[in-house]
Amino acid sequence: MSVPGINRNHVHALIIGLPTVQEQQSIASCLMSCDAKIAALEHEAHLHDELFRAMLEELMTGRLRAGALAENEAKNDLL
Repeated sequence: MSVPGINRNHVHALIIGLPTVQEQQSIASCLMSCDAKIAALEHEAHLHDELFRAMLEELMTGRLRAGALAENEAKNDLL
């Protein structure tokens, strides 16, 4: 693919600096930490979704009442 106004020889002549190995390792470590955080948050979101669906089923079938949830929440606030 060619882009008008950009010459292949000019691109090949560009000097691009590379980070040192230590900087590359630091960058890789940071990115791996970000990946781990993303995976943990995705897992947490999945668990919240499962909890929501389970609670919704309990409420819809009448096995759990919204009033009982509010009372339980009020008790937790006092602790």
